[in-house]
Amino acid sequence: MTEDDFMAIQIKHIPKILTLDSAFERLKKYDINNSWRLKINNSRIEGKTKTSWFSWGEIIIISFLNDKIEIMSKPRLKIQMIDTGENRKNIELINHILNEE
Repeated sequence: MTEDDFMAIQIKHIPKILTLDSAFERLKKYDINNSWRLKINNSRIEGKTKTSWFSWGEIIIISFLNDKIEIMSKPRLKIQMIDTGENRKNIELINHILNEE
């Protein structure tokens, strides 16, 4: 891991291979919805993670842009500048789920 993996705000762009509804269903299938509170809001999926020993929780935003999907994970506390890698883990997990066949 590098220093960038511990930055408070993590963003990743992936090709748009799913629709908003199919991505939401895929995330629910993997039980993310029970540990993350997810909802559809306009052209994006928004959610929050629960507080854990490692974090006060994160805000997850998955935006469906013209030709790509933007996945963002950031701390719920705006004053938090770094994290323990939880936001990077969220990004990589969502990327894996959305790209799985």
